[in-house]
Amino acid sequence: MPPGLPRVERELGCALEQCTCKACKQPTAVIGYDVSERLDVEPAKYFVVVTKREKRACKH
Repeated sequence: MPPGLPRVERELGCALEQCTCKACKQPTAVIGYDVSERLDVEPAKYFVVVTKREKRACKH
């Protein structure tokens, strides 16, 4: 995507079953994001929608 276009970020939380470790039942921590971009347009206005999906892991 052209770096000069403005970005509109959306952050998607994890699914409920991904927020708790299956082994120890403790809450998981955000360790990063999977990021995707797509070009979108409003009448006479272009922008890039950045979608970030949480990646989680257990700290224990």
